[in-house]
Amino acid sequence: MDFITLAPPLLKTFWYIAIFATIVFAALMLMAAAGGGDSHDFDSVDVDADVDVDMDHGGADFQVFSFRNLINFLLGFSWSGIGLYYHISSKPVLIVIALSVGAAMVYFFFQMMQAVVRLGRDQTVKPTEALGKTGQVYLTIPAHRSGKGKILISLGGATREFDAVTNGEILPNGTKIIVTEVIEETLMAVEAA
Repeated sequence: MDFITLAPPLLKTFWYIAIFATIVFAALMLMAAAGGGDSHDFDSVDVDADVDVDMDHGGADFQVFSFRNLINFLLGFSWSGIGLYYHISSKPVLIVIALSVGAAMVYFFFQMMQAVVRLGRDQTVKPTEALGKTGQVYLTIPAHRSGKGKILISLGGATREFDAVTNGEILPNGTKIIVTEVIEETLMAVEAA
């Protein structure tokens, strides 16, 4: 560790911050991998202020000022400062770049958390969401509820297939339809659109 004690003051500061942030980051990762706690356990530790950002209206809050974000910032700040110390002669420029990299680390973590929240959302489509939607006959629907056919409807960003009956005349393949009633979870009453 002589190289740290003999380093110029700014580089020494970068090294001390990097060592601290890396040890804490490694400990957090080991605890998460070992199941020693929810990944949000350390997010509840506030740093003088607590600002919540609703992530894409998904119901999950992201704390801008949290212990985990502080560690992410310090990792980016310190390691970029160490890596660029001998390449950038202007120390104020180096500090600005290191601060920018630290902020980018927090932003990257924020984007990653948004992706995780999107993956965790309930993508289940409720049959009642089909009411009033238009679609297309996939398998001919017999007239006057004398049998079932199949329809395709776009729900929740995906094309879904449902069984269907009609009160009117036969609806052949390719006919545009509108859902008029949800009879069961997978059975819809439709009519020509």
